[in-house]
Amino acid sequence: MPITIGELGQTIGPLRPGGVICVSGRRFPARSVEGFLEAGSWVIVTGSDNFEFLVRARNSVGNLPGLSGFGLELPTREEIHEERNEEQVDRQQSLTRWERFEFGTEEYLLLGVSAPMMVAGYFFFGLIGLLAGLLVTLVIIGYFLFLS
Repeated sequence: MPITIGELGQTIGPLRPGGVICVSGRRFPARSVEGFLEAGSWVIVTGSDNFEFLVRARNSVGNLPGLSGFGLELPTREEIHEERNEEQVDRQQSLTRWERFEFGTEEYLLLGVSAPMMVAGYFFFGLIGLLAGLLVTLVIIGYFLFLS
């Protein structure tokens, strides 16, 4: 159940200016816009800064429907985290194979062996040896990119 601007709550402990409030039977982190509020004070939710709800003392807010954004639903911290996790999963799924690929120890070892193979192939067998070493290197890279 989302929390809306203008909803009534009560402080669990003192807000100095940060603390915890109870709204609709649930606890949420909150920060007082006005500074210190006593424990047990009645507060009105006036906004959110994505980490905690912004509240004011009930008696300092005049006409509730006159509040800026009155009735607007505010996301809770858990909802924000869920959204961010979904965005990360979507981004991860949209990456190409090459962007997801990370070299490990085995890959570096095999690529480290294949590069000297090209040099040795060229030294002992000329251009044919160089091409054979290059082919081996490409096969190793292809194996790790597409088959592992």
